[in-house]
Amino acid sequence: MKWRLTRRFLVSIVLIVGLIVVMNTLLLIALLFIQSYKKTATSPEAVEVTATRFSDEIIVKNGKPTITNRGQKILEENHAWVQILNKEGKEVAAYQTPASLPTNYSPVEIVQMYKYKEVNGKTTVFVGEAENLSYFFGIEDPNLMRVVYNFNFDQISYIFTKLFLVFLVADLLIATLVGFLFGSRLTKPMYKLIEGIHRLKHQDYEKISVKGGPYREVFENMNDLSTTLKSVETERKKLDQMRNEWIGNVSHDLKTPLASIQGYAELLQADVTDEERLTYTQIIEQKSLYMRDLLNDLNLTTKLQSGTFPLQKEKVLLSSFVRECIIDVLNDPIYQTRSIIFEAESETLSATLDSNLFKRALLNFIYNALIHNSENTDIQINLSTGYPQEHENYFSEKLSTDFATIQIIDFGKGIPVDEQPFLFNRYYRGTNTKDTQGSGLGMAIAQDIIQAHDGVVYIKSKEGEGTTISIILPLQ
Repeated sequence: MKWRLTRRFLVSIVLIVGLIVVMNTLLLIALLFIQSYKKTATSPEAVEVTATRFSDEIIVKNGKPTITNRGQKILEENHAWVQILNKEGKEVAAYQTPASLPTNYSPVEIVQMYKYKEVNGKTTVFVGEAENLSYFFGIEDPNLMRVVYNFNFDQISYIFTKLFLVFLVADLLIATLVGFLFGSRLTKPMYKLIEGIHRLKHQDYEKISVKGGPYREVFENMNDLSTTLKSVETERKKLDQMRNEWIGNVSHDLKTPLASIQGYAELLQADVTDEERLTYTQIIEQKSLYMRDLLNDLNLTTKLQSGTFPLQKEKVLLSSFVRECIIDVLNDPIYQTRSIIFEAESETLSATLDSNLFKRALLNFIYNALIHNSENTDIQINLSTGYPQEHENYFSEKLSTDFATIQIIDFGKGIPVDEQPFLFNRYYRGTNTKDTQGSGLGMAIAQDIIQAHDGVVYIKSKEGEGTTISIILPLQ
């Protein structure tokens, strides 16, 4: 994987650089050709053009050549001289010529003068023709020189191809080296990132060191993901631990009544009195009902969580509904001496509820307030509209008056802070719980029921001061 990424990157870099080299070469040749064409064909200031056109400045009168005033001016401005020869190569006229310049030339000397021989190291000589006369046009300029080339096109083609290949190979080697160094620097963080992903795959949530560069945000997001996964893993382990504890409790709760049922069933097979038989059958029935309720709770919480439980909703007056629940609690001989105060802001508030399910949720909270506090603890239940002020920290924005709030308030011992986050967990049973016969699903089922009615439930508690449970429901 490591070398495959580097290889792909190098191939792309080499191809791009190679293409750039070829395009730049073609562009350079084109520019040189255009520039050369401009200098030799269109620029009137070019020296060779000036020398060629100087024939216009030579006038022959009565067989004797003379130079125009304009021609003399051109010679003076360019530090040039001119020597006019007849057909025999003898000088017939001259202007500003050096003293060492010959006055008689053979044909070979004329050719040599033009191609190779210079008057001195600073002078370049051009040859021109004017009215059957020849002339030398010499210009003194150390920056100007003539170079004579002998062309062999096959050899030139070979040399050009060889040079092109040499430059191409050199450019590709340089591009490969630069690409390798650049690619290694660019892909090295990717290897580190891939290594981090492999660590996450094996549940190693160690953070990756973050450095500057184009991958900084990627590494930061990777570290955020590691933190999140680590947190999720921690919560999962806690959940697994609580689930295992819950399974152990449920298994124990099932084994105990099963053992009782089995034991009393064996006793019924022996000779027992009618009174004993009645007692044994009542115990068997009681244990069977407990097991049935426990299994029903398991089935209910599963269906509520998956959203497959059908709600039998009907419109009910909330004040009457809450009063009925309170009466049911106080009619229980165990709690008939307890004090429950109910206050309703309005008698006309109504909501669409599954009466049986919602009654179970509300009774669960009321019974918890009674069970987990002393007999002298007062319980107050309020029904109001709008936003519950006691839980303002739970809301990002206040609720409208289209919501009703049912609050169960006790002034008892409260709930420890470290237990409050787990109260609605399906596998949690608080340390204050004295009723070991419970399934541990009551609070979770109550929350699921309220959420199934598009409501929410919040708990606010402080040790030594009491607990407030707020149920917020949409009004219908």
